[in-house]
Amino acid sequence: MRIATKMWDGKPAQEALFGQRSAEDASAAAHEAGTASTSVHRVLAHVRRHYAARLTLHDLAALAGQSPFQLIRAFRREVGTTPHAYQLRVRILHGTGMLLRGDAPAGVAVDLGFVDQTHFARHFKRMHGRTPRQFQAANEPAAVRCGDAAGDRRRAGAS
Repeated sequence: MRIATKMWDGKPAQEALFGQRSAEDASAAAHEAGTASTSVHRVLAHVRRHYAARLTLHDLAALAGQSPFQLIRAFRREVGTTPHAYQLRVRILHGTGMLLRGDAPAGVAVDLGFVDQTHFARHFKRMHGRTPRQFQAANEPAAVRCGDAAGDRRRAGAS
């Protein structure tokens, strides 16, 4: 799932506005160009598979066969961010999908491995510019927003 869908001057919004690519765009570009090392690819794949787990830098470095400092330098050079920041981004992207499905923010936070809902909300707001509840309200289907009978039943949990 990509967040920057609008384009300015032929660049994704994040790159155009902030002069940087998203971690997924950077890793995809490195992969396509064949420049990302296999150790960084192993770490990227591991983080994508185990995004909700508590991943330590030492464990990721051992997986890459590098010291923690070597991994951070290589990861930042090839992906454009640190392993922890990448994991947070992957978690938030998964959380975005869960919120769009209508899951409760507190449950999403727990499922994604955040300590609590506040921790999730802080990182979510940093990435999306609004809280999870505001995001859900803005992306709620029009029928539910208008308050029709079917929408009221869905919110109340009745069929």
